[in-house]
Amino acid sequence: MSSPASPASPASPASPAKPRASRAAIAALLLGAYGRAAAALLLFSAWMGLLFAGFLFRGALHLLLVGAALLFPWRSFAPPVPSAPPAAPETADRPQD
Repeated sequence: MSSPASPASPASPASPAKPRASRAAIAALLLGAYGRAAAALLLFSAWMGLLFAGFLFRGALHLLLVGAALLFPWRSFAPPVPSAPPAAPETADRPQD
């Protein structure tokens, strides 16, 4: 009696590996741009409050600032749309000298 082929055997086809989403990508999907901006503001406020209160935690306090900078949705804000250039004046309507 033969045993079924195990998934690790070379004869069986390999199933494609699913890519794992990073934590930042999951946070982006769950929070959205405004939620990420609010969370970054919360982290920044906590950093400022603890910094001014004198709690440095041997420099680990600055990880809050790094976390706020990484969480903020920098690419979500579109650049302003440039307005149309001013139209050139029509010279055909003017009389020639």
